[in-house]
Amino acid sequence: MASLQSARPPCDTHAVNAKRTTHPAVRAIRDLLDERGINKSDFARQLGWGRMQVHRRLTGEADLTIAEIEHIAAVLDVPLAQFLPAVERVA
Repeated sequence: MASLQSARPPCDTHAVNAKRTTHPAVRAIRDLLDERGINKSDFARQLGWGRMQVHRRLTGEADLTIAEIEHIAAVLDVPLAQFLPAVERVA
């Protein structure tokens, strides 16, 4: 019998806390899901995650890691940069 383990990427030490910051990445992900008419249940299936795992990350109940943002970008077929704020480089 096949394992029902989540396809969640390994944990990353860098996390985006949506609850405290309403991080632009979380807003951008929610906006893109709304634009595409994708609900949380369907999105969870596409990611290979549980619906509550998606809900907790998109509402700020749990941190969203960089690895998870990378996975989300890949599933939605958008560049990772779309979900991360521009970083100004200082020479």
